[in-house]
Amino acid sequence: MPFFSLPTGGSPVLAGNGAPTGSLGNVGDLFIDKTGRFLYGPKELAGWPSGPVDLSNGPTGSTGPASTVTGPTGPASTVTGPTGPTVTGPTGASVTGPTGPSVTGPTGPASTVTGPTGASVTGPTGPSVTGPTGPASTVTGPTGASVTGATGPSVTGPTGPASTVTGPTGASITGPTGPSVTGPTGAASTVTGPTGSVGATGSTGAASTVTGPTGSVGSFSDAQSINARTTGYTLVLSDAGKLVTLNDATGGTIEVIVPTNASVAFPTGTHVDLARTGDASVSVTGATGVTIHATPGQSLRAKYSAGTAIYYEGDTWLLIGDLT
Repeated sequence: MPFFSLPTGGSPVLAGNGAPTGSLGNVGDLFIDKTGRFLYGPKELAGWPSGPVDLSNGPTGSTGPASTVTGPTGPASTVTGPTGPTVTGPTGASVTGPTGPSVTGPTGPASTVTGPTGASVTGPTGPSVTGPTGPASTVTGPTGASVTGATGPSVTGPTGPASTVTGPTGASITGPTGPSVTGPTGAASTVTGPTGSVGATGSTGAASTVTGPTGSVGSFSDAQSINARTTGYTLVLSDAGKLVTLNDATGGTIEVIVPTNASVAFPTGTHVDLARTGDASVSVTGATGVTIHATPGQSLRAKYSAGTAIYYEGDTWLLIGDLT
């Protein structure tokens, strides 16, 4: 088995005396130093590799048969290079060296030069050499065409028949009727029905079924009691029918709190008048669970503004007057 294989692709084998120069030959070429009997190559992009193969060490083998293979004739060169020396490789004997690893050098470009036909030389198998990777391609394929599908037709459904349904007539809204003002209720009766006699066994007699007479209905001619307050205040049952004046001399804020019916059982229709008699602002708020309806707000607008709190059901009150 030969100890060296010539590269494929028609790369020439050059020869000369001494080592090859860096400019001699093309990538993939081989060079034989006839003086020292060394084999250089294949040539790389960076030049001729160091460490040639010594061709003088193997035993002299028999002369190999003449090659019967003629490489394809390349196209006629249109370039006339400088005439190099005529090199005739030595007709060496077929030398079989030790079998090394099979090495295939990189395929060089197709030769456009037909060199002299040298002797068939099989040198020792050289080390495995891989040529440098070529630079990355700088060519970008064409961008595919941008395709936009056709716009579908605009379709408008037929207009439905005119509605034969008449919407409900809006509610007729009548503003609230001004409060009916009743003067303060007359004083509670001080007459208590007679207590039943005590039975012989000492048990309590039956509860009296006699109710004292109701006091007379008050009128605007009756004087209204006044409850003057200077700080935050929670309405009490005795404020029914009274005028509660509110004046904080420090100019702060006075909060009037309306209690729940469970804590203070005001009779339905109770009126409590409120008057802001100072510079302090006055707001009316309900305890938790109490709703106060008022417009535009729940505060007495300015000094000397007045309003009336009216209890009409459950835990719901109406606040009317000069509000903000």
